[in-house]
Amino acid sequence: MIAIGMTYAAYVIAIKRLSIVFSSLMGWYLFKENIKERLIPILLMVTGMFLITLS
Repeated sequence: MIAIGMTYAAYVIAIKRLSIVFSSLMGWYLFKENIKERLIPILLMVTGMFLITLS
């Protein structure tokens, strides 16, 4: 949480939320979970992170 005081909060929160994406991808790869219903939210989160960093 020290990182929030050092940079813009939106950047830190966006990167922090990407852990959900990585855990979903690891679940699909390691445990062969079904990722079809999670694909659209994952793409929305990654797109949002890129839009925040480009702004």
